[in-house]
Amino acid sequence: MTAPPDPTTPRPSGAPVLSVRHLSASYRLRGALVPAVRDVSFDLHAGEVLALVGESAAGKTTVAHAILGVLPH
Repeated sequence: MTAPPDPTTPRPSGAPVLSVRHLSASYRLRGALVPAVRDVSFDLHAGEVLALVGESAAGKTTVAHAILGVLPH
């Protein structure tokens, strides 16, 4: 879970180089869909650094694979 952006922090101008909105992903396990990530949204602007942090099996790699389009079908 991420905290909302601090409104006092200056935002970079221009369009984000990466914009993710309402990303959700599930895996099929024994015929059932198991949610891995739900409703992930963020913008990444030029010059910014984004870190996905969380416990093991929190969905960090799933978010990255979904963005890259390499999740198994």
